[in-house]
Amino acid sequence: MDRNTLKNSVSIVLDDYKSILPIKDMDKSFQNGLPFIALLTKISNGTIEFVDKGDPILNYSYIKESCESFDIPFVLIEACIVGKPDALCNSIQ
Repeated sequence: MDRNTLKNSVSIVLDDYKSILPIKDMDKSFQNGLPFIALLTKISNGTIEFVDKGDPILNYSYIKESCESFDIPFVLIEACIVGKPDALCNSIQ
């Protein structure tokens, strides 16, 4: 799946969040990790709360803990959402 197709798929899944989380690409749109938190909220049917911890590093930790609690393989590294996000890295997760 190419990145544009993936971006469009993520946008569709996160349609409920489009006013606060417009997904324009697979790098800058993921800068603070909130799209990952929204995806986890969707797949957990709300068990994982959609919350912005106010800091990308804290959001990363929340994403990691949430994935582990649902036995979701976790390959994301902190650098993928902190600083200069990486589209390939975000696409893999």
